[in-house]
Amino acid sequence: MGDGLGVGETTIDGRNRSRRLRLGFVAMLCAGFAAAAAPGPATAQSLTSAGPTSLRAAADQVDATGTASRTRSEIRAQWRTEMLPVGSAAGIGAILKAGGATLPVRSLIPGRAEVDWYNVPPGARSGGHAAAQARTLLLATGTVSFPAAGSGRLTMRLTPDGRDLLEAEAASHVAVLRVSARATFTPIGGARPIDASSTQAPAPAGATPRCFGAASHDPLEPCRNPSLSLDVRPTPDEALITPNAPCTPSGADALLIPCVFGAPLSPTTPEIALVGDSHAEMWRGAMTVVADRLHASGVSLTRSSCAYSHATPMLAVALASGCVAWRDGVVAWLRANPRVATVFVSDNDLGGVVPPPGATVFAAEVDGYLNAWRALPPSVRHIVVLRDIPVPDLSTGRCVGQAITQHEPAGAACGLPRSSALQPDAEATAAYDDEPRATVIDMTGFFCGLTLCPPVIGGVLVYKDGSHMTNLYSTTLGPFLLARVRRLETGWSGA
Repeated sequence: MGDGLGVGETTIDGRNRSRRLRLGFVAMLCAGFAAAAAPGPATAQSLTSAGPTSLRAAADQVDATGTASRTRSEIRAQWRTEMLPVGSAAGIGAILKAGGATLPVRSLIPGRAEVDWYNVPPGARSGGHAAAQARTLLLATGTVSFPAAGSGRLTMRLTPDGRDLLEAEAASHVAVLRVSARATFTPIGGARPIDASSTQAPAPAGATPRCFGAASHDPLEPCRNPSLSLDVRPTPDEALITPNAPCTPSGADALLIPCVFGAPLSPTTPEIALVGDSHAEMWRGAMTVVADRLHASGVSLTRSSCAYSHATPMLAVALASGCVAWRDGVVAWLRANPRVATVFVSDNDLGGVVPPPGATVFAAEVDGYLNAWRALPPSVRHIVVLRDIPVPDLSTGRCVGQAITQHEPAGAACGLPRSSALQPDAEATAAYDDEPRATVIDMTGFFCGLTLCPPVIGGVLVYKDGSHMTNLYSTTLGPFLLARVRRLETGWSGA
């Protein structure tokens, strides 16, 4: 298998640009919003200086009584393309961090635009924030003026209703919100206003491209789709504020917050658990696919910066004691829920621990995992270690952003040397060494070739930051992780 498989060279065309318009609501809330603002083929034509649709010609068509019908339709189409959230809805946590959105926009003629974003009620539901979401609420509003035709920036500010709704949704881990937008553009010179409106549409069924994401790096059946070579979904800025796959809290105390995903729980539903720090959380996209396909109910027992280990973490005393309390809570929860027979674990292999005198850090990490696993109740019959992923360079996100700007294949331009990106994993070593219940699933082949680990695979950004996987890439790994889990289950049933 060659390095950077699935990220071959091609040139961007109108179809690629059109795909980038179909980003979700949260994707448009990322810094710059460049991908969402890139015009599709029709808009690109209206913004060129060729022929009767040039900016000057469009401006010349405005008079004191109105705007020529052709220009009005062009302006309406332009505002729909530039201003409105379109495509598949996504996680809503980003708008809470951003407090609104700033979008780069263009205008064909001088004038002023007023834009409002509303939620799309999902239908009558009862109780709490769900009932509020069933009403149409003004989420955000903004205005922008153009003294002349050209480019500008529109700032959308959250309304009180918008903030209340989004905070309620985030607290309940509901991860989708559809939006409609209404824009009124008033040309300078007394021409009558031009209205535009659009509603965010879900992604069409079967819209996933061939060889998308991890599918293009399958070591067993490599897949190549040159049309994805310039795609980067999400962009590095979008990835930073996109949450992990959603789950639903199910009871909690001060430190342990079980969060369920997968199939609904029933007396006959198998149960699995995902345990570890944020490097376990990032696998929840893939694990949700696994749980759904196995008709299993999953529970996420995770805590950021806290590896499931008996080693002393290299943290401040208060934080370290919190990790110990969380670890003990995990054991107590599993004892109280003996139907969970399989536990998936993953932890940051660069987390760092305080070794005892005379021991190396790595040996202390291995012993810490082994001792933690031995504390699990006998009802946990299988411990599956998800080997930690390669570590990107701190400049990888910047390199990918530059490749996007320069219309270069980011996967090939920003590849990471496998020798430095793939670190030893003490948790995997512990499973190989001395724990009969433990086994390892190593998905490194979906991240790296023989010598390089591309940061964009099959049009999907692999790394969210300096150590975490994006939720989208995690999700595309789901079917391949499922195949590995099914092979393990076959071995377990034959044992």
